[in-house]
Amino acid sequence: MENYRNSSRSFEERAADLVSRMTLEEKITWCGTWTSPIPRLGLPGWHFSNEASHGINALNYVNDKGYNVTSFPVCLAMGQSWDRDKIKKVTAAISDEIRAAHNMGDESLSFWCPTINLSKDPRNGRSDENFGEDPFLGGQDGSCVYSGIPGK
Repeated sequence: MENYRNSSRSFEERAADLVSRMTLEEKITWCGTWTSPIPRLGLPGWHFSNEASHGINALNYVNDKGYNVTSFPVCLAMGQSWDRDKIKKVTAAISDEIRAAHNMGDESLSFWCPTINLSKDPRNGRSDENFGEDPFLGGQDGSCVYSGIPGK
């Protein structure tokens, strides 16, 4: 069995083995947001450029889907609520909707958001994806997102 498929090996060993088996061209094709399948290694193609700042409703207008999904407040608004239990519940609901879209057959499980960077400049266009300017509160709220994912 190849080391990259052997779950008893460490992540580092598995990753190093997999990358060592890839050709330069295959490595290059895996440097974007859409990857090509590598059948000889049993690797499917996938993409990781979805957005979940306030749920997965962006899939409806970006990818022309007809999903009946929930729109939640953006991270910046949730951070201003000081309600970490609510952040965990919202994250769990978004995670469930992502899994449902994936199970319907055509969505990746990789979504962007939140950013844990501090909001320092309202002109940057991504300020709504973080929890504000305070590093301690932003870190606490960001950790709620991860702990709100089922199974974590």
